[in-house]
Amino acid sequence: MKRCFVVGKPIYHSKSPYIFSELFEKSGIDGIYSRLNLNEFSDIFHVASQLSVDFLNVTAPFKEQAYWICSTKGCDVSQEAILSEAVNTILFDNGKISFCTNTDVSALLSIFDSVLNSFTKDKLNIAVLGAGGAARAVLSALRIITERKSFELTCAIFNRTYRKAQDLSEKFATSLLRLQAENLSMFIHKYKSFDVVVSCLTDYPDELKSLDFEKTQVFIDGNYKSPMDVKVANYLPGEVWLVKQALDSFMLLINKNAQRYMLNSSLYYSILEKITNKLWQTPKRKIVYLIGMPGSGKSTIGRLLAHVLGLNF
Repeated sequence: MKRCFVVGKPIYHSKSPYIFSELFEKSGIDGIYSRLNLNEFSDIFHVASQLSVDFLNVTAPFKEQAYWICSTKGCDVSQEAILSEAVNTILFDNGKISFCTNTDVSALLSIFDSVLNSFTKDKLNIAVLGAGGAARAVLSALRIITERKSFELTCAIFNRTYRKAQDLSEKFATSLLRLQAENLSMFIHKYKSFDVVVSCLTDYPDELKSLDFEKTQVFIDGNYKSPMDVKVANYLPGEVWLVKQALDSFMLLINKNAQRYMLNSSLYYSILEKITNKLWQTPKRKIVYLIGMPGSGKSTIGRLLAHVLGLNF
């Protein structure tokens, strides 16, 4: 049996158990997938040994910490993880890390490959909204694509904090990937000049919601929790990226080639449809009420209990 977990803080919101349970069922593989609540990511090494962990997905806020731990321990780390300086997938062998990667990046490689090939223009302009971990994954994928195919891309990074956008621009720019930093407030004045817009924002300013994109523009939304309501003909919702990165992780777990095993068959589409429908179902959340006199410790116990259960307090 494959023993798989996802770790983050908080972790209750994670959709990965829904996705992997469906993948296990459809592929006939014996496996379990559960959420794991840790105080510190470094605790995973003790937990992995105790629980005989085979596979671990990492989500916020531990992706960067996972990368630095894997790197300093001399583990086998993929190019995707090195460029993005983040790890979201870890394979274990007898309680020890055997391989680390970032399937957020590999998923984007497939998505961008399809999107960019749909254009006939020689040079494309891309906008990235945000400068956090998701934006680093986007820029990592774009850098890999330009290097593999030897063609130029121009990309603007829009962020509320200009300095963060500038830092990413300096880190990822190459002779083939030309980057520039912009304040997010400027996007509403320039948005029609871009062929592809990738949003990595967790919340959207009201002025962005009223934008009317051209029919040829493509909008890739990285936020599946609160999708952006945009007027655009070519819209890729956040669950496409979410499910694709999960599929890439799953293929590593079962040691199969994703293109050969899944993506060229009707099985992929049936799983994508069923998972997507399930993702939007509202789960019955745990609600715990603490009753007691003032000063009896409700707040103290509540915070501890919320941490253990992976709930908000």
